[in-house]
Amino acid sequence: MTEDVVDWLNDPMISDTSKVGTFSSPQFLELISPSVDKSTRTNFQRMIYAISLAYTQKGVTDSRPLSISELTQIGSIAGHEFLAFLDEKLKPQFLKNCSEADLHALFLLVMGTILAVGYIEPDTNSSEFQKEVWFLPLSRLPNFQVDSQISFRRPSLESPSVSEPD
Repeated sequence: MTEDVVDWLNDPMISDTSKVGTFSSPQFLELISPSVDKSTRTNFQRMIYAISLAYTQKGVTDSRPLSISELTQIGSIAGHEFLAFLDEKLKPQFLKNCSEADLHALFLLVMGTILAVGYIEPDTNSSEFQKEVWFLPLSRLPNFQVDSQISFRRPSLESPSVSEPD
């Protein structure tokens, strides 16, 4: 699955599957289960599913069991809990002891989180400063550069060799 996501990042046109659907599926949660506890997996699923559903339901007039506001709240609360997990797991002290499977799971969870955040719209009650920051084009951020290709390679944990002067 990691390779599929990396391919999609390099060329979004090649994917025939919904990434939100994939990331919120029971099969994905089962795939990452050796690396992530049940509570965290549940929070991740609720976050990505509720936030994307709230986004896609705007303007739909059919009756729904949950309002857009309720879906957004569910996604936000689950997301808050999930981000606490990521905050701990993305520290160098933790990452240096991760297996390759753990690193792949974390990569996929970060990608799913980025997708979920992409579905969040700014609060219309935000201050003007918050609105300006939300809509600030990435190109205006200092030193922002985008690589044309993304790859997923585990960096070597060995220190670079230094040759002695002759």
